[in-house]
This record gives sequence, C-alpha cells and structure tokens, in this order.
Amino acid sequence: PPACLPLVYNFFTHSNTLYIHSLKDHEHDRHVLGEAEIIECIGDNLYLAEVNGVQCTAIFNFFTGAYYVDDVYGIQKEAAHG
Repeated sequence: PPACLPLVYNFFTHSNTLYIHSLKDHEHDRHVLGEAEIIECIGDNLYLAEVNGVQCTAIFNFFTGAYYVDDVYGIQKEAAHG
C-alpha cells in the first residue's frame, strides 16, 4: 500500500487553501494559494485533488507543510478515481 500521511490541511489556516499550479505568479516566480480539496491518497505522497471540478494530482511538501496541486500537468481522468 502507498505511504500516506493523514490528510492535513494548511497548517496556518486550517482550511483547504492549497498552492495551485495554474495560479502561479510567473512574473515574480511565486506560488499562489487557492481553494482545492484533497480527495484521497493514491500513491506514495501522491494525492487526488479537485480544483474547480477538475481532478488532478497533488503532493505534500514536508519542508513547507503545504500541499501543491498540479492542475496543469497532473489532470486525471475520472476513471482513475475508482
């Protein structure tokens, strides 16, 4: 089975505000927070997330204590969730 942590939301806000790839501020090379939901663990530090109705992958960064959702390259088909 995959090594999964208990689902922990942003340590500072205790909400489902996560870093979302498509919102990145490219001009200043900064990650930007947005609303997303972690649905389940699907692999070793790999999570299924949902952003605006789109399912995609996410990882948990142990150094920053935050989830990073990849809604650009990590879009998942609905069938992958079952």
